[in-house]
Amino acid sequence: MTVKRVAEFSNGLAFYEADQRTRRHLGGWQVLAPGDAGYLQGALANGRAAGLVLDAGRLPAYGKQGVFDLPINDTKSYGCCCW
Repeated sequence: MTVKRVAEFSNGLAFYEADQRTRRHLGGWQVLAPGDAGYLQGALANGRAAGLVLDAGRLPAYGKQGVFDLPINDTKSYGCCCW
């Protein structure tokens, strides 16, 4: 996966398995929908459990890009969040 930093923020990036239409989390024991309390925390936990988190220190500098080998399954749908 290629990631390019287009803003000067120093956030991390997480991908998490989610339903394609509803964006509900599909991993773990609790299913959360966007707007539910704890959605972002659940998305981050889902991403961490799947090895799909790029902490801010691993991301490229502003205006640069980096290539990362993440265990993305091309038969699944994912959401993305920054924190």
